[in-house]
Amino acid sequence: MNKDLSKRLYYFSMFDGCLQRRSKGQNAYLIVNMLEENADYIERVRQTLEEVPLGCLITRPPIYTKDGYNRKQQLRLASKSHPFLTKIHERMYIDRCKVLDPHMLTLLDPEALAIAFMADGSRSLDKRWKNARPAYRLHTDNWSYGDNLLFKKALKEEFELEFNIHKKGSKYNLGLRTEDSELFEAYVDPYILPSFRYKLGQ
Repeated sequence: MNKDLSKRLYYFSMFDGCLQRRSKGQNAYLIVNMLEENADYIERVRQTLEEVPLGCLITRPPIYTKDGYNRKQQLRLASKSHPFLTKIHERMYIDRCKVLDPHMLTLLDPEALAIAFMADGSRSLDKRWKNARPAYRLHTDNWSYGDNLLFKKALKEEFELEFNIHKKGSKYNLGLRTEDSELFEAYVDPYILPSFRYKLGQ
């Protein structure tokens, strides 16, 4: 497994993806759910799996409407099982909780950052100010404070991007220092898929 392919599998699994095993003795498989309007992201995951090579099934699950919310159609990608996905699963899940594997940080590059941003990032702009810079955030809410701190340090070392850890209730996420917004955009822009360009204000 080359480094680039390993990187994509790690980051697709960590951000908006999950790894499952049907039983302890079987290999893990990848599941990714995305809105149908973000089909290009699902296609990118499928292309990555082809490089393994590893097949997958893409379906349109029924829209849950019993709670009264108006939800959009999603696509669900489920890969076949593979030993390398089992290896990631064993490093990424402790007591069924997803944790940050330090090895994943050695694979961090602009494309990995773009995957994290497309899956779990957001952009906001304070329109009260004429020349306001956008505020970018990575919604790592399910990570512990320690995992957020490790990722924050890795982003600083790799990209010179300063993220701050924000607490909301009992959860944490990462907010980018606004003066670093242009540098952040320069890193991720080449890898942002068309359906996610709006996250860069485009």
